[in-house]
Amino acid sequence: MNKELIKSNLLFKWITILSAYIFFLFFHILFFPFKINNRKIVVCNFYGNGYGDNPKYIVEELLKMKKSLDIVWLVSNKREYKFPKGIRTVKIFSIRSIYEFMTAKIWIDNCRKYFFYNLFKKKDTVYIQTWHGGIGLKRAEQEVENHLSKSYICSAKHDSKMIDYFLSGSKWLSDDIKVNFWYDGKIEETGLPRNDKLINESKVLKEKVYNFYKLNNDMKIVLYAPTFRQGNTKADFMDFAKLKSALNEKFNKEWIIFLRLHPNIKELKVDLPEYVINASFYEDAQELLCAADILITDYSSIMFDMMLLDKPVFVYANDLKKYTSNRGLKFDLKKLPFSYAENDFKLIKNIEQFDEKNFKKDLERFKEKLVLHENGTASVKVAFKILKIMNTNSKNI
Repeated sequence: MNKELIKSNLLFKWITILSAYIFFLFFHILFFPFKINNRKIVVCNFYGNGYGDNPKYIVEELLKMKKSLDIVWLVSNKREYKFPKGIRTVKIFSIRSIYEFMTAKIWIDNCRKYFFYNLFKKKDTVYIQTWHGGIGLKRAEQEVENHLSKSYICSAKHDSKMIDYFLSGSKWLSDDIKVNFWYDGKIEETGLPRNDKLINESKVLKEKVYNFYKLNNDMKIVLYAPTFRQGNTKADFMDFAKLKSALNEKFNKEWIIFLRLHPNIKELKVDLPEYVINASFYEDAQELLCAADILITDYSSIMFDMMLLDKPVFVYANDLKKYTSNRGLKFDLKKLPFSYAENDFKLIKNIEQFDEKNFKKDLERFKEKLVLHENGTASVKVAFKILKIMNTNSKNI
């Protein structure tokens, strides 16, 4: 690509952003005089991609309390997602969504808000950021600033200025937020709402998944959940046949493999053998963790969610050098309580040599270093905080 074309593309990009900024600014100003509805909550999950993650569990707790709330969930496509009664959906990036934002008492999100879309919030509106990563292996935000676009950095800094409360599930995460998220506001160490069911309802959710996929109760599940790579347009996997054989032999059980692609590439068409189920479209990854007996992942933070269940995790990092050269990792893989492999052969060896007793000891030591705040009550704590903010009409609670 020549320099003239690159300049032309960049110019077009910034003209588009500026046009969006002016467009949304007009409607922010138009709706600014409208009064805030103290019972309204506007929720967004992964830029409108469905009903899930931390926001889902906060909202479900609020719905249980039956407090006559106006809960608005922003979606990219209304037809794709099912929502419980008590939630109304509005299309994200629509004029209507700006009206909802400007008249809401509470905002809940697990991703950054684009600076050209959420230009500002009223002083009486409270923004709760739940984030989507939790304890993370990959370097992110300010740590990889040189690899981020200027538009994202601008959005991230603008977003952090608007946040009133940032949720955390550990001292480690709280420290990471303070250092790497351009944020110096309040951090609520409630635990992460999405992890409550891992702690409280693991057996029930396992049964739910087994019933959904019509699995025999004697069957064991290994969940393979690779993360997303920038520019990735195909899915590369390990040798599933060898993996299944190794698991069957090691644990003397019959295993089935669940493949969970990252949301950014879940639409990819993949040819899989009959003993591999594509679970990429199952709506809740936490429920899959409850059902799985083993997790295999590469650099995804899902490994630290599985950690709360005390179940084995195997790291399969077959592009480690390339991945770390572009982004880098927060933890040395050798110091994690999970074995890691850079190829199929080593992965199979790690499975064959797995020692549960040693794994549990290493896991407990690692948890102690993180100083976890996960006790299964995060959703309730956040829900009560929201109701208190609404009832007292104050941010400082």
